[in-house]
Amino acid sequence: MRQRCARQEDRARSSPGGRPATGAAGFTLLEIVAVLVLLALLAAVAVPKYLDLTEEAKLRALDEAVAQLNSRENLTWSSYKLTDTATWDDSVLQARMTTALGDHYTWTGNDVSFEGGPARTFNRQASTAQAPARWTRSP
Repeated sequence: MRQRCARQEDRARSSPGGRPATGAAGFTLLEIVAVLVLLALLAAVAVPKYLDLTEEAKLRALDEAVAQLNSRENLTWSSYKLTDTATWDDSVLQARMTTALGDHYTWTGNDVSFEGGPARTFNRQASTAQAPARWTRSP
C-alpha cells in the first residue's frame, strides 16, 4: 500500500509523459551558455586591466628604489660630513654607499628592473659639500 501511494505522489509531481513538472530545479542550456558568454566578456575586460596594473606596480617599485637610494645618500653624506674633516671627495662617498636593492631588482649597468619588468635608467647626480647626491630614473 505504501508503495502505491509513493508512486501516485511521483506521478502527481510529474507532467504527462514523465517530464519534470514546471518549476523543477536546474538550468537550461541557454541559461548556461548566457552565463559563459558573460564570463568570457568579463575576462576579456579584466585580464588586460590586471596586466596593466602589474606593469604599473613594477614601475612604482622602481620609484621606491630611487627613494631608498636617495635616503641612503642622505645618511651617508651626513655621516661623512660629521666624521671626515678632509677635503670633499664624491668618489669616497659613493664607495661607502651600497646600491644593493634586494633580490627582486636587477642592475645592468645603469639600468634597473624589478622582477623582470621594464628596465629604467638610474642616474646619480654627484654630491657636493653642500648637498648629498641625488638619484633619478628615466621615464
